[in-house]
Amino acid sequence: MSFPCALTLCLLLGGALSLKAGFRDSSTMLLSIRTGVELAPDAHDFMSGYAYFTGLNNRAIASAGLIEGAMKYSWSSWNVGVLAESWTSHFAEQGTTSIESGSRTVTRELVEDFTIRALPVLATVEYLPFPQQFQEYVGVGVGAAGIRTTWIEYASSNAPGDPRVGGQLINSQTIQPMVRLYCGVILGFDKFGVASNGSIIIEGRYSWCRNSIHPWATLIAQEKYLTDASDTANNVGISSLSLAIGIQFRFKNSRR
Repeated sequence: MSFPCALTLCLLLGGALSLKAGFRDSSTMLLSIRTGVELAPDAHDFMSGYAYFTGLNNRAIASAGLIEGAMKYSWSSWNVGVLAESWTSHFAEQGTTSIESGSRTVTRELVEDFTIRALPVLATVEYLPFPQQFQEYVGVGVGAAGIRTTWIEYASSNAPGDPRVGGQLINSQTIQPMVRLYCGVILGFDKFGVASNGSIIIEGRYSWCRNSIHPWATLIAQEKYLTDASDTANNVGISSLSLAIGIQFRFKNSRR
């Protein structure tokens, strides 16, 4: 069993046992809001195909700003909760390319407009080994992400009847499973254990999610001379490293 899988299973088991015990004992509700950045979502295969079909220079999907809200319950050294996050990555590129078509050279003006919007919703389990004012933690999130991917191309050329007309090349909406491993530090404003006190959270994480689409069918139909091209499925831009910082508030509750 790989280390990430073993860590995920251990955290889920520990969180489940803590949750069971928490219904009998005192608990703390945690509310947080965070902002951060998705660092260059993974889309290597797609961007290689993009360069092949457009001849333009962009080689990566842009990093994206994110916003996230979470609600958790804390018992002993465990936090169990749910989070929702939203981020959008967009790039636009314009350029001129030239191709040989028979005995003539065709010059094309291309404008590309590409956007990914993601809305992950995850159930989370966190382990805090050292309960204190400044706390390190590790966690795992399991859930799904709603993903909207669009790519629009505007094409014009100096050749009448040029078959490359662009158009809506991708218009995909899907919901896919997501797994996240993360770690961070909670920097408490007040002494540990004070009710309703606030904290700053700094967190790094890796999220895995497939966004498999077929992006090339329209261009292959237009570019009939591309006899070696095929509309293979590409994973487009959801798995990524991300960094987040935010604020968290604790609300102490006790069951008698």
